[in-house]
Amino acid sequence: MTSPEPPLDPRRMTDLEERLTHQQHLIDQLNDVVLGQARQLERLGRELASYATAVERLIPISTA
Repeated sequence: MTSPEPPLDPRRMTDLEERLTHQQHLIDQLNDVVLGQARQLERLGRELASYATAVERLIPISTA
């Protein structure tokens, strides 16, 4: 037989809701940072490929 659950303390419930809201906000902020970094990595990858192509035109790499 299990013991009955204690009644929920309204202050505790409010505190938990505030913490959850804060954590959701932090997750949203982190997600924005991660998405920004992903866009930046994509841009840098394209830029690097462009530079590699320019260097190959200046100094042909032999495939010997």
